[in-house]
Amino acid sequence: MSNLLVSLISDQTIPNFLFIKTFTKSTDDEYLFLTTNKMENEEKNKRKWILESANIAESKQFKITVDAENKLNVTEKLSKFDFSIYKKILVNLTGGTKMMSIAAYEFFKENQKSELWYLPIGKNTYHICDFPKKQRAIKYKMSVEEYLNCCGIFKSKNQYTQKEPLKSKDFVENHFNKIGWSPSVDISDKIERLRLFFRSDNASTRITNKLRNDNLRLDHKLYVNEIKEFNDKEKDERYHFDNFDWVGELFKSLHFKLGEYLLKRDIDFITGGWFEEYVYYIVKQLISNHKNCLKLGIGLNPNSKNQENAARYFTNNDLDVVFVHNNELYVVECKSGGMDANDLYNKTVYLASALKKYFGLSVKSVLCTLSEMGSNKKEKSEILGVIPIDRENFNLKGRFKEILNLSI
Repeated sequence: MSNLLVSLISDQTIPNFLFIKTFTKSTDDEYLFLTTNKMENEEKNKRKWILESANIAESKQFKITVDAENKLNVTEKLSKFDFSIYKKILVNLTGGTKMMSIAAYEFFKENQKSELWYLPIGKNTYHICDFPKKQRAIKYKMSVEEYLNCCGIFKSKNQYTQKEPLKSKDFVENHFNKIGWSPSVDISDKIERLRLFFRSDNASTRITNKLRNDNLRLDHKLYVNEIKEFNDKEKDERYHFDNFDWVGELFKSLHFKLGEYLLKRDIDFITGGWFEEYVYYIVKQLISNHKNCLKLGIGLNPNSKNQENAARYFTNNDLDVVFVHNNELYVVECKSGGMDANDLYNKTVYLASALKKYFGLSVKSVLCTLSEMGSNKKEKSEILGVIPIDRENFNLKGRFKEILNLSI
């Protein structure tokens, strides 16, 4: 006889995914999902997200659609299901509405083959309801891909992309030591000129306007001799320069080798992407299984079919550093500067605080910047659920150890 795992579907998919990974003992086990019409929405079907994320075959699962706020309806529909054929019935009461949980608890507690479990928020251990000392630790370690899948964002459906580091750890650390704290006025000016010309919201010229390979978004190319063509056409004094020799000089001064053309990723790196990689390498030293649990530059694709609203919301704000630790998602926003300006700070912190809406209640948002934010902005960040790390207290490795509750 096989076991039956019962899950109550709600917006929070992670507890059910982890329950399945923790309590499944055999390929013969089957799964019953207590769901609602709202959760079965065609574009946001939370049950199907769990099935696909946990690789459960349709033939192994059953669903009962109930009225989420009608206790009698839940009980009546459960009573029509044949539970007698199973060796053990393992019930996860973490999801669903309160009324669904109460109804399921009262129904299954009368069945001697049943075990009723729940997962407290912020814990990595399931507790049995009537015997709180009986616990089951979650040994399964979620990957970033699995976490995003549970949120309805699938790489297999081209719903997001990810980057690989452009430079080695040693190169990035040397780059940080060279310009991280106090770059020369000359270097700062050139980096800002590069940003204004190619990356700012009102930039007159974008490197994406001169693609050499439409299929490789990260490999957009701009030939150096074409820069001068842009300059000849540019009338705005903000972007008018006599020549662009300073571009090559800037990259050379930073020990950054250029070929015959500029790559979009080269410009992105020099104008701030290096800081994302610096944070990425710090986190990589601290977490295990970093190959699957740590990703750089997650870009959500708003144009993919049936994409969750998260992609549209974060279209122009890719997730800089994303990792999973103790089955909780951490999203780090990396800003090499600009957090002393109110507009950019407000935009950044509000986007960061919105993550719970799309990635679950337990998601942790971190804002990491080389700017000095000041006490008011740091307090505002914390009120909005964003953990600030700024220039004033920038022991980055130590701060992440505190955040992850690792021994120092």
